[in-house]
Amino acid sequence: TGYPKDETEGRNCRFLQGGGTEPDVVTKMVRALRYAKELVIDVYNYRAEGLRFTNDLSLIPVHDSNGEYRYSIGLLSHKEKQTPDEVKALKQLRELMPKKMPADSQPKEFVGDAVTVDSDAKGKQFKASMIKFTKLLWTIDTEASLEKLMEVPEAREAFHNFLEKTYEHTQLDFWLESRNFDGDNDAASKLCEKYLGMSASEAATMGSAAVEAKAAEFYQVLANDSFPKFIKSKYIDPVVETMLGDDSRMDGSKGLVWEKYKVPADMEGFVFSFVAVAETFPACIVISDMSIPGNPMFFINQEFSKITGYSKKDAQGRNCRFLQGPKTEPASVAVIQDTL
Repeated sequence: TGYPKDETEGRNCRFLQGGGTEPDVVTKMVRALRYAKELVIDVYNYRAEGLRFTNDLSLIPVHDSNGEYRYSIGLLSHKEKQTPDEVKALKQLRELMPKKMPADSQPKEFVGDAVTVDSDAKGKQFKASMIKFTKLLWTIDTEASLEKLMEVPEAREAFHNFLEKTYEHTQLDFWLESRNFDGDNDAASKLCEKYLGMSASEAATMGSAAVEAKAAEFYQVLANDSFPKFIKSKYIDPVVETMLGDDSRMDGSKGLVWEKYKVPADMEGFVFSFVAVAETFPACIVISDMSIPGNPMFFINQEFSKITGYSKKDAQGRNCRFLQGPKTEPASVAVIQDTL
Protein backbone atom coordinates (compact mmCIF):
# COMPACT_ATOMS: atom_id res chain seq x y z
CA THR A 1 0.00 0.00 0.00
CA GLY A 2 2.94 2.34 0.51
CA TYR A 3 1.70 3.37 3.97
CA PRO A 4 4.02 2.90 7.00
CA LYS A 5 2.80 1.50 10.32
CA ASP A 6 2.65 4.85 12.09
CA GLU A 7 0.27 6.27 9.46
CA THR A 8 -2.13 3.34 9.40
CA GLU A 9 -2.49 1.66 12.78
CA GLY A 10 -5.42 3.13 14.66
CA ARG A 11 -7.30 4.02 11.47
CA ASN A 12 -10.20 2.35 9.69
CA CYS A 13 -8.97 0.80 6.44
CA ARG A 14 -11.37 2.87 4.34
CA PHE A 15 -8.55 5.35 3.67
CA LEU A 16 -7.40 2.88 0.98
CA GLN A 17 -10.59 3.61 -0.96
CA GLY A 18 -10.84 6.23 -3.69
CA GLY A 19 -12.87 7.45 -6.62
CA GLY A 20 -12.77 4.11 -8.43
CA THR A 21 -13.64 1.92 -5.43
CA GLU A 22 -16.82 0.02 -6.19
CA PRO A 23 -19.73 0.94 -3.83
CA ASP A 24 -21.38 -2.50 -4.16
CA VAL A 25 -18.12 -4.19 -3.14
CA VAL A 26 -17.77 -1.86 -0.13
CA THR A 27 -21.32 -2.79 0.90
CA LYS A 28 -20.43 -6.49 0.81
CA MET A 29 -17.32 -5.80 2.89
CA VAL A 30 -19.30 -3.81 5.46
CA ARG A 31 -21.89 -6.58 5.79
CA ALA A 32 -19.20 -9.23 6.16
CA LEU A 33 -17.55 -7.25 8.95
CA ARG A 34 -20.84 -6.45 10.62
CA TYR A 35 -22.23 -9.98 10.60
CA ALA A 36 -18.91 -11.86 11.09
CA LYS A 37 -18.97 -13.53 7.66
CA GLU A 38 -15.85 -14.74 5.89
CA LEU A 39 -15.34 -12.98 2.56
CA VAL A 40 -12.92 -13.15 -0.37
CA ILE A 41 -13.40 -10.34 -2.85
CA ASP A 42 -11.57 -8.05 -5.30
CA VAL A 43 -11.74 -4.33 -4.63
CA TYR A 44 -10.08 -1.31 -6.20
CA ASN A 45 -7.80 0.38 -3.64
CA TYR A 46 -5.21 3.13 -3.86
CA ARG A 47 -1.59 3.24 -2.80
CA ALA A 48 -0.20 6.14 -0.77
CA GLU A 49 1.03 7.89 -3.93
CA GLY A 50 -2.44 7.58 -5.51
CA LEU A 51 -1.90 4.60 -7.86
CA ARG A 52 -4.88 2.26 -8.12
CA PHE A 53 -4.48 -1.48 -7.70
CA THR A 54 -6.77 -4.49 -7.38
CA ASN A 55 -6.77 -5.74 -3.80
CA ASP A 56 -7.42 -9.47 -3.53
CA LEU A 57 -8.98 -9.08 -0.08
CA SER A 58 -9.80 -11.75 2.49
CA LEU A 59 -11.79 -10.99 5.65
CA ILE A 60 -11.64 -13.68 8.34
CA PRO A 61 -13.75 -13.33 11.51
CA VAL A 62 -12.40 -14.62 14.83
CA HIS A 63 -14.80 -15.85 17.53
CA ASP A 64 -14.00 -16.81 21.10
CA SER A 65 -14.91 -20.12 22.70
CA ASN A 66 -18.22 -18.61 23.87
CA GLY A 67 -19.16 -17.84 20.28
CA GLU A 68 -18.62 -14.08 20.65
CA TYR A 69 -17.35 -12.19 17.57
CA ARG A 70 -14.04 -10.69 18.68
CA TYR A 71 -11.76 -9.80 15.77
CA SER A 72 -11.51 -9.60 12.01
CA ILE A 73 -8.28 -10.50 10.22
CA GLY A 74 -7.69 -8.97 6.82
CA LEU A 75 -5.36 -10.37 4.17
CA LEU A 76 -4.45 -7.99 1.34
CA SER A 77 -2.76 -9.01 -1.89
CA HIS A 78 -1.83 -7.01 -5.01
CA LYS A 79 -3.71 -9.06 -7.59
CA GLU A 80 -1.97 -7.69 -10.68
CA LYS A 81 1.38 -8.85 -9.30
CA GLN A 82 0.35 -12.33 -8.14
CA THR A 83 2.19 -15.33 -9.56
CA PRO A 84 0.53 -18.79 -9.70
CA ASP A 85 2.62 -19.84 -6.67
CA GLU A 86 1.50 -16.76 -4.73
CA VAL A 87 -2.16 -17.48 -5.53
CA LYS A 88 -1.72 -20.99 -4.14
CA ALA A 89 0.13 -19.71 -1.08
CA LEU A 90 -2.57 -17.10 -0.38
CA LYS A 91 -5.24 -19.81 -0.44
CA GLN A 92 -3.22 -21.87 2.05
CA LEU A 93 -2.71 -18.83 4.25
CA ARG A 94 -6.47 -18.17 4.40
CA GLU A 95 -7.02 -21.74 5.62
CA LEU A 96 -4.32 -21.39 8.28
CA MET A 97 -5.64 -18.14 9.76
CA PRO A 98 -6.99 -18.57 13.34
CA LYS A 99 -10.77 -18.46 13.56
CA LYS A 100 -11.15 -19.32 17.25
CA MET A 101 -9.63 -18.07 20.50
CA PRO A 102 -10.13 -18.97 24.20
CA ALA A 103 -12.67 -16.62 25.77
CA ASP A 104 -10.58 -16.22 28.93
CA SER A 105 -7.41 -15.23 27.07
CA GLN A 106 -8.49 -11.60 26.95
CA PRO A 107 -11.33 -9.74 28.73
CA LYS A 108 -14.07 -8.96 26.23
CA GLU A 109 -15.23 -5.66 27.66
CA PHE A 110 -13.15 -2.52 27.88
CA VAL A 111 -12.76 -1.52 31.52
CA GLY A 112 -13.62 2.16 31.54
CA ASP A 113 -12.48 2.68 35.14
CA ALA A 114 -8.95 1.87 34.04
CA VAL A 115 -8.85 5.22 32.25
CA THR A 116 -8.04 8.08 34.60
CA VAL A 117 -8.39 11.68 33.49
CA ASP A 118 -7.74 14.56 35.85
CA SER A 119 -10.22 17.40 36.31
CA ASP A 120 -8.00 19.90 34.48
CA ALA A 121 -7.94 17.74 31.35
CA LYS A 122 -11.71 17.30 31.51
CA GLY A 123 -12.13 21.05 31.90
CA LYS A 124 -9.92 21.78 28.90
CA GLN A 125 -11.86 19.29 26.79
CA PHE A 126 -15.15 20.80 27.93
CA LYS A 127 -14.01 24.35 27.12
CA ALA A 128 -12.60 23.40 23.70
CA SER A 129 -15.80 21.56 22.82
CA MET A 130 -17.99 24.40 24.03
CA ILE A 131 -16.09 26.80 21.78
CA LYS A 132 -16.62 24.52 18.78
CA PHE A 133 -20.31 23.96 19.50
CA THR A 134 -20.92 27.66 20.14
CA LYS A 135 -19.33 28.58 16.81
CA LEU A 136 -21.41 25.89 15.13
CA LEU A 137 -24.61 27.36 16.59
CA TRP A 138 -23.68 30.81 15.29
CA THR A 139 -23.35 29.45 11.74
CA ILE A 140 -26.85 27.96 11.79
CA ASP A 141 -28.61 31.34 11.93
CA THR A 142 -26.02 33.88 10.86
CA GLU A 143 -28.40 36.84 10.70
CA ALA A 144 -29.64 36.44 14.26
CA SER A 145 -26.12 35.67 15.48
CA LEU A 146 -24.69 38.78 13.79
CA GLU A 147 -27.34 40.98 15.41
CA LYS A 148 -26.64 39.46 18.83
CA LEU A 149 -22.85 39.55 18.63
CA MET A 150 -22.67 43.13 17.42
CA GLU A 151 -24.13 44.11 20.78
CA VAL A 152 -20.92 42.77 22.38
CA PRO A 153 -18.05 45.30 22.14
CA GLU A 154 -15.33 42.63 21.94
CA ALA A 155 -17.13 40.85 19.12
CA ARG A 156 -17.80 44.08 17.23
CA GLU A 157 -14.13 45.06 17.45
CA ALA A 158 -12.91 41.61 16.40
CA PHE A 159 -15.27 41.52 13.40
CA HIS A 160 -14.14 45.02 12.39
CA ASN A 161 -10.47 43.96 12.56
CA PHE A 162 -11.25 40.87 10.48
CA LEU A 163 -13.00 42.94 7.79
CA GLU A 164 -10.12 45.40 7.57
CA LYS A 165 -8.11 42.73 5.73
CA THR A 166 -10.48 42.96 2.77
CA TYR A 167 -11.45 46.63 3.21
CA GLU A 168 -15.04 45.62 3.99
CA HIS A 169 -15.06 47.25 7.42
CA THR A 170 -16.78 50.33 5.99
CA GLN A 171 -19.80 48.18 5.20
CA LEU A 172 -19.98 47.17 8.86
CA ASP A 173 -19.55 50.76 10.02
CA PHE A 174 -22.25 51.95 7.63
CA TRP A 175 -24.70 49.26 8.74
CA LEU A 176 -24.03 49.76 12.46
CA GLU A 177 -24.45 53.53 12.24
CA SER A 178 -27.54 53.20 10.06
CA ARG A 179 -29.28 51.28 12.85
CA ASN A 180 -29.37 54.56 14.81
CA PHE A 181 -30.51 56.47 11.73
CA ASP A 182 -33.62 58.55 12.40
CA GLY A 183 -34.63 59.10 8.77
CA ASP A 184 -33.26 62.63 8.46
CA ASN A 185 -32.08 63.39 4.89
CA ASP A 186 -29.16 65.52 6.06
CA ALA A 187 -27.96 62.66 8.26
CA ALA A 188 -28.38 60.29 5.31
CA SER A 189 -26.15 62.46 3.14
CA LYS A 190 -23.45 62.67 5.80
CA LEU A 191 -23.55 58.88 6.26
CA CYS A 192 -23.05 58.26 2.54
CA GLU A 193 -20.31 60.86 2.28
CA LYS A 194 -18.50 59.36 5.29
CA TYR A 195 -18.62 55.67 4.36
CA LEU A 196 -19.38 55.37 0.65
CA GLY A 197 -16.74 57.74 -0.66
CA MET A 198 -19.30 60.05 -2.22
CA SER A 199 -18.79 63.71 -2.82
CA ALA A 200 -21.05 66.16 -1.01
CA SER A 201 -23.14 66.72 -4.16
CA GLU A 202 -23.50 62.96 -4.75
CA ALA A 203 -24.37 62.28 -1.14
CA ALA A 204 -27.01 65.00 -1.23
CA THR A 205 -29.03 62.86 -3.67
CA MET A 206 -29.18 59.98 -1.18
CA GLY A 207 -32.37 60.17 0.85
CA SER A 208 -33.37 58.12 3.85
CA ALA A 209 -34.95 55.39 1.68
CA ALA A 210 -31.70 54.95 -0.27
CA VAL A 211 -29.68 54.70 2.94
CA GLU A 212 -32.03 52.07 4.33
CA ALA A 213 -31.77 50.07 1.10
CA LYS A 214 -27.97 50.29 1.10
CA ALA A 215 -27.83 49.27 4.77
CA ALA A 216 -30.05 46.25 4.02
CA GLU A 217 -27.75 45.30 1.13
CA PHE A 218 -24.65 45.51 3.33
CA TYR A 219 -26.38 43.55 6.08
CA GLN A 220 -27.10 40.64 3.75
CA VAL A 221 -23.49 40.53 2.57
CA LEU A 222 -22.16 40.74 6.11
CA ALA A 223 -24.52 38.12 7.55
CA ASN A 224 -24.35 35.57 4.77
CA ASP A 225 -20.78 35.95 3.49
CA SER A 226 -18.41 37.86 5.77
CA PHE A 227 -19.76 36.69 9.13
CA PRO A 228 -19.53 32.91 8.42
CA LYS A 229 -15.89 33.45 7.34
CA PHE A 230 -15.28 35.42 10.53
CA ILE A 231 -16.62 32.55 12.65
CA LYS A 232 -14.15 30.15 11.01
CA SER A 233 -11.22 32.52 11.53
CA LYS A 234 -8.80 32.88 14.44
CA TYR A 235 -10.30 36.31 15.19
CA ILE A 236 -13.40 34.73 16.75
CA ASP A 237 -11.71 32.47 19.33
CA PRO A 238 -10.93 35.16 21.96
CA VAL A 239 -14.50 36.44 21.56
CA VAL A 240 -15.99 33.01 22.27
CA GLU A 241 -13.73 32.49 25.26
CA THR A 242 -14.71 35.90 26.66
CA MET A 243 -18.42 35.24 26.18
CA LEU A 244 -18.24 31.78 27.74
CA GLY A 245 -16.14 33.08 30.64
CA ASP A 246 -15.60 30.68 33.53
CA ASP A 247 -18.44 28.48 32.36
CA SER A 248 -19.32 25.95 35.02
CA ARG A 249 -22.06 24.23 33.07
CA MET A 250 -20.08 20.98 33.00
CA ASP A 251 -21.41 20.21 36.47
CA GLY A 252 -24.86 21.40 35.51
CA SER A 253 -24.86 19.23 32.39
CA LYS A 254 -24.44 16.07 34.43
CA GLY A 255 -28.07 16.26 35.43
CA LEU A 256 -29.14 16.18 31.77
CA VAL A 257 -28.02 12.60 31.06
CA TRP A 258 -29.51 9.29 32.18
CA GLU A 259 -28.72 8.89 35.88
CA LYS A 260 -27.59 5.27 35.47
CA TYR A 261 -25.18 6.06 32.64
CA LYS A 262 -21.52 6.58 33.47
CA VAL A 263 -19.91 8.83 30.88
CA PRO A 264 -16.39 7.54 30.04
CA ALA A 265 -13.83 9.69 31.87
CA ASP A 266 -11.93 10.59 28.71
CA MET A 267 -15.15 11.81 27.04
CA GLU A 268 -16.77 13.77 29.86
CA GLY A 269 -15.74 17.18 28.55
CA PHE A 270 -17.05 16.48 25.06
CA VAL A 271 -20.31 14.80 26.11
CA PHE A 272 -21.26 17.39 28.74
CA SER A 273 -20.49 20.29 26.42
CA PHE A 274 -22.58 18.68 23.68
CA VAL A 275 -25.62 18.14 25.90
CA ALA A 276 -25.29 21.68 27.33
CA VAL A 277 -25.75 23.05 23.81
CA ALA A 278 -28.21 20.41 22.59
CA GLU A 279 -30.60 20.60 25.57
CA THR A 280 -32.41 23.74 24.39
CA PHE A 281 -31.67 23.41 20.67
CA PRO A 282 -34.89 23.66 18.57
CA ALA A 283 -34.53 20.22 16.96
CA CYS A 284 -34.87 16.72 18.40
CA ILE A 285 -31.46 15.43 19.47
CA VAL A 286 -30.70 12.14 21.22
CA ILE A 287 -27.43 10.34 21.99
CA SER A 288 -27.13 6.56 22.26
CA ASP A 289 -24.14 4.55 23.46
CA MET A 290 -23.58 1.93 20.77
CA SER A 291 -21.21 -0.07 22.99
CA ILE A 292 -23.99 -0.97 25.44
CA PRO A 293 -26.36 -3.86 24.62
CA GLY A 294 -29.66 -2.44 23.42
CA ASN A 295 -28.03 0.90 22.50
CA PRO A 296 -29.99 2.93 25.08
CA MET A 297 -30.47 6.67 24.69
CA PHE A 298 -28.56 8.25 27.56
CA PHE A 299 -29.59 11.77 26.54
CA ILE A 300 -32.69 13.34 25.00
CA ASN A 301 -33.22 17.09 24.70
CA GLN A 302 -36.25 19.24 25.47
CA GLU A 303 -37.42 19.31 21.86
CA PHE A 304 -37.56 15.49 21.82
CA SER A 305 -39.90 15.59 24.82
CA LYS A 306 -41.97 18.32 23.19
CA ILE A 307 -42.39 16.44 19.90
CA THR A 308 -42.90 12.92 21.31
CA GLY A 309 -44.60 13.64 24.64
CA TYR A 310 -42.06 11.49 26.50
CA SER A 311 -40.15 13.02 29.41
CA LYS A 312 -36.48 12.40 30.12
CA LYS A 313 -37.47 9.99 32.87
CA ASP A 314 -39.71 8.05 30.47
CA ALA A 315 -37.25 7.89 27.55
CA GLN A 316 -33.66 7.91 28.78
CA GLY A 317 -32.20 4.45 29.28
CA ARG A 318 -34.41 2.94 26.57
CA ASN A 319 -33.84 2.00 22.95
CA CYS A 320 -35.73 4.40 20.70
CA ARG A 321 -37.82 1.60 19.18
CA PHE A 322 -40.57 2.34 21.72
CA LEU A 323 -41.56 5.16 19.34
CA GLN A 324 -42.55 2.58 16.74
CA GLY A 325 -46.07 1.23 16.33
CA PRO A 326 -48.23 -1.04 14.18
CA LYS A 327 -47.94 1.26 11.15
CA THR A 328 -44.21 1.89 11.39
CA GLU A 329 -42.72 0.92 8.03
CA PRO A 330 -40.55 -2.25 8.25
CA ALA A 331 -38.43 -1.09 5.31
CA SER A 332 -37.59 2.16 7.10
CA VAL A 333 -36.77 0.30 10.31
CA ALA A 334 -34.43 -1.97 8.33
CA VAL A 335 -32.61 1.07 6.91
CA ILE A 336 -32.27 2.59 10.40
CA GLN A 337 -30.90 -0.68 11.81
CA ASP A 338 -28.49 -1.05 8.91
CA THR A 339 -27.24 2.51 9.37
CA LEU A 340 -26.75 2.06 13.13
